[in-house]
Amino acid sequence: MKTDMAKRLLGKLHSVEFTLAAVGLVLTNILMFIQVLNRYWLRLPMVGLGDLTLYFFIMFMSIGAAVATWSETHVAVDAFRDRFLSKRPLGLEVHHLAMTVLAAITFLFLLPHVVSFMANAAAFPRWATLVTWFNLSWLQIVWGICMFLVLGHLIEVAVKHGSEVRRMRRASEEES
Repeated sequence: MKTDMAKRLLGKLHSVEFTLAAVGLVLTNILMFIQVLNRYWLRLPMVGLGDLTLYFFIMFMSIGAAVATWSETHVAVDAFRDRFLSKRPLGLEVHHLAMTVLAAITFLFLLPHVVSFMANAAAFPRWATLVTWFNLSWLQIVWGICMFLVLGHLIEVAVKHGSEVRRMRRASEEES
């Protein structure tokens, strides 16, 4: 069970992540619109705008991965779940818990590579070609931070589903 402080902290983290993802989506779309407008209507392509749009897209969509994890809206193949577990709430909760734990274990195996990737980015800055003031290493660092956020949210979701499974089993035992 989460404490009040943990709930408030997670709520604020979720709010910040959602706001960053939303702002990033809007900003990326505005940059793409400007790029298309300049290139095809004004016939004046802006040098580096495409690169900058791509960098923003990568950065903010990585944050979007963290948002999708805690809101449990990620893309999943649900045919098995829908066919066999749709009328069994306890089985559905166990399925959610198992999938979340499996994803967290997978992330734990990949974590050393994420840390190495981030360490390389911090140690060896890479500057963009057309947008020369943009440090591409920041993309790698932001991506790595977002992967840690995803792992944290997977743990949060696993705890939520684990407590729900325990609650449902207790209720089932009390009924019998």
